Amino acid sequence: MIFFSKRDSKPQTGKRSASQEIFTRADRYKLKAPIRYRRSGQMGWRNGTTVNLSKSGVLFLADAAIPAGTAIEVVITLPQKTANNEPKTLAASARVAWERRAEKSETGHRIAARILNYSL
Repeated sequence: MIFFSKRDSKPQTGKRSASQEIFTRADRYKLKAPIRYRRSGQMGWRNGTTVNLSKSGVLFLADAAIPAGTAIEVVITLPQKTANNEPKTLAASARVAWERRAEKSETGHRIAARILNYSL
């Protein structure tokens, strides 16, 4: 089990004190899939590609930076098809947790967003 002190964000092991919170990270699944995203309330969509997905968030590649704290909407096209052989999508509202320049083998920006609610 990993836990964090409220005073710092360094992970610690062993027994936790009353001033520490338990932190369990959701399992991430590698998923390279098309994603459409936009700032909440905007009309136009932008295209990107997911890197990984969990029950609590998504990491994706975007062509431009989106500041942390920004409310966004995303639509991810999942690899599994519906019974009618149509693409299955996940639509979600989310909040950007962090943004970084993409890694050397990628282009654009890595955007990590916390999923607030979703529908399939």
